[in-house]
Amino acid sequence: MMMSARIKILPILLMFCTSSFAQQASELFNQALSKAQSGDMEGAIADFDRSLELESSNANAYYWRGLAKASIGQTTEAISDFGLATQQNPNFGDAYLRRGTLYN
Repeated sequence: MMMSARIKILPILLMFCTSSFAQQASELFNQALSKAQSGDMEGAIADFDRSLELESSNANAYYWRGLAKASIGQTTEAISDFGLATQQNPNFGDAYLRRGTLYN
């Protein structure tokens, strides 16, 4: 009986944790965008990194981190981020465009 109760609770706990991570990742993503808009690219990159640790499938986070890296001269890393963005979302036209622009 005790084992059955634990098994029933486990999916609820996993759902709560996943939801919490997604919310935290979203908050970090928004915080990173604010930092980037204010010119704090290093801070933005750090927040995008933390956001991606929680939600590694976020194509927008890779894209925006790539923009931040490109703006401070980290061209190779930016190209990599734009590539990761297109891996997560093969229809991400702006990521292809930015990556192509950096190759020139």
